[in-house]
Amino acid sequence: MKNLRNIAFLLTLFAAVGPTGCRESVEPTAAEIKVGVVGPFEGSNAHIGQMIMNSAKLYFDQHRANGVKVTLLPVDDKSNPADAVSALQGVVGDKQLVALVAFYNSSTALAGKPIIQEAKLPTLIYSASNPKVTDEAPYYFRLVPTDDNQAVGLSRYAAKLGAKRAAILYYADEYGKGLADGISARAPADGYRIVSSQSYDNTTSDFRPILTVIKGQNPDVVFICGFVEKSIAILNQAAERGLSAKFIAGDGTFNEEQLIQGAGKNAEGVYVAAPYVFDEGNEKNKSFLDAYWKTYDSGGSKKKPASWAAFAYDACGILNEAFRSGHRDRASIQQFLKEKNAPQKAYAGITGLTYFNAKGDAEARQFRLAVVKNQQFVAAD
Repeated sequence: MKNLRNIAFLLTLFAAVGPTGCRESVEPTAAEIKVGVVGPFEGSNAHIGQMIMNSAKLYFDQHRANGVKVTLLPVDDKSNPADAVSALQGVVGDKQLVALVAFYNSSTALAGKPIIQEAKLPTLIYSASNPKVTDEAPYYFRLVPTDDNQAVGLSRYAAKLGAKRAAILYYADEYGKGLADGISARAPADGYRIVSSQSYDNTTSDFRPILTVIKGQNPDVVFICGFVEKSIAILNQAAERGLSAKFIAGDGTFNEEQLIQGAGKNAEGVYVAAPYVFDEGNEKNKSFLDAYWKTYDSGGSKKKPASWAAFAYDACGILNEAFRSGHRDRASIQQFLKEKNAPQKAYAGITGLTYFNAKGDAEARQFRLAVVKNQQFVAAD
């Protein structure tokens, strides 16, 4: 993956779709503002960063704001808290930078929080779902549902599948542990028992010893609370070990293209939490997917991007709405976002209505369960 910081495409996007839908030229006096796109553009999650940038580019290529010249600035956090701090420190002093579309990982969102709050930089979060992310963070506005909500949904679905005994495999970071703790807390009320809870980290590649122990506990369900790269290894190695339990994974595994490519038939029947599931019967969804595939899917695979792409696209739409209504500095954009606090004031995007509660979290947004059927995600029953 090319280092996006060196890519010459720091997109300069000029305003304007007129009433007829034709692009208009930008006045020489157009306000010049920057929107930072924060994500992992290097390392094992670089495909996520590219997907988020693609969605942001697509939005601003389709929708122009009269009188505004917008530059998208990639900010590479490498899915690492220390790198996130360094990258953010390098950009927050730029006064033309008026907002961020940010954070795949909860760990980077938490690490960057003091910097962003001090800089008073409005930040729309497309993925980071740990509940603590928006604690005491008036400049954070999160579009996705939170992990406590996700844990409830996963646990209830395990009960729906008839689970009596469950095991948990979780990635040892804020996301994985938070999700695992939430499931463990819910299990008794949902009528099943946690018989094993095991952690792993970025250095873990051989899950066979852990899976052998789990198999010996005879669980009905195994929860995976981590990211797709490791989930692929878990599913493939579980099949080797003959572990017949049903697998239910958190939204970190919700990446259709990568999961199917990596796990193949071993992904079939796996349930995955989804902050959003694309519905091609929804006209807004279909328009987004058609445009995304036309622009970025040169091979014609028509694999749906991960749900965070939809939230990043809507985050750009919310910002563009602010720009169009004259909010073009940090303070007024933050006030604009704070005032999106009720259904009648919501942004109507491809993920539905987005409006925020007092903490900055999207109100009335719930996780859904998807399942792999015939090598693609569909909504679970």
